[in-house]
Amino acid sequence: DDLLIASQTELNSYLENLGDDYEARGLEPPIAIPTGVLIQSARFPDSTSVVLTGYVWQRVPRIAGAELVDGFTLPQLIDEPMMVEEILREQRPDETYVLWSVVVALKQAFDPLEYPFDRHDLKMRLSPNELARNVVLTPDLGAYTVMAPGLLPGLEEVVAIKDWRILTSSFRYA
Repeated sequence: DDLLIASQTELNSYLENLGDDYEARGLEPPIAIPTGVLIQSARFPDSTSVVLTGYVWQRVPRIAGAELVDGFTLPQLIDEPMMVEEILREQRPDETYVLWSVVVALKQAFDPLEYPFDRHDLKMRLSPNELARNVVLTPDLGAYTVMAPGLLPGLEEVVAIKDWRILTSSFRYA
């Protein structure tokens, strides 16, 4: 089951439980890297993939004695098209803000046999580039004005997908 994160309280609870789990296994508690996504467009080149265009950003915390690797990987990535281009890097007092422009083709688990009565859950899975430390990517909740799934957080207001009606968007841990 996926865990929906729609509030700071839910995120804090998740991180606390994760920290307890790491501690019980004798591991360092995970370091949270707030990460945001803004999807501007989506198209479906075939029945098993989606091409998404938009932005991904991270607010990488500065931690004494630790230099964290920013960035992300997309486990569902298909070869083409793909463009992940860093367009902004800003050093702030407590963090490094990094913004990427993305155009990515992602594998999806659609069932074409249900057409035309199908519902699709588009998923964009992000994993951290940081491998040397325990890192967890968290939704950058402060960057969104709304988090209720029906209000479509993470989607640009004018995003439209031909012949589709978008019902919800959300941030989840699988």
